[in-house]
Amino acid sequence: MIKKHIVTRLSKQLNEVLPEGVALHLEKPKHHEHGDYALIIAFQLASVFRKSPKIIAEELSVSCSSHSELNEDFEFFPINGFINIKLKDCFLKKIIL
Repeated sequence: MIKKHIVTRLSKQLNEVLPEGVALHLEKPKHHEHGDYALIIAFQLASVFRKSPKIIAEELSVSCSSHSELNEDFEFFPINGFINIKLKDCFLKKIIL
C-alpha cells in the first residue's frame, strides 16, 4: 500500500520530465542507511538521455526535492545512480491515520 502510494505521488510530479511509457519501480535498498526505498529509473533512462545513471539520479533527486509536495513527505538522495528515498514521519502518520 505504501509503495503504491509513493509511486503514484512520484509519477504525478515526474511525468513532465520522464519519457512516455517509462514506469517507476521502487526497490528496497540493500543497506538500511540508504533509505527506505530506491528508484532505479536512472539506469533505464541512461540510453534515452545519453547521460550516466549517476548524473540522471542527481538531476531527478534535485527535481523531486524542489517539489514542495514531495519534499514535505520524502527525502531524496542519489547514490551511484539510484534515487534513494527516506520517508519522513509526517508521511507515515498521514498513511497510518
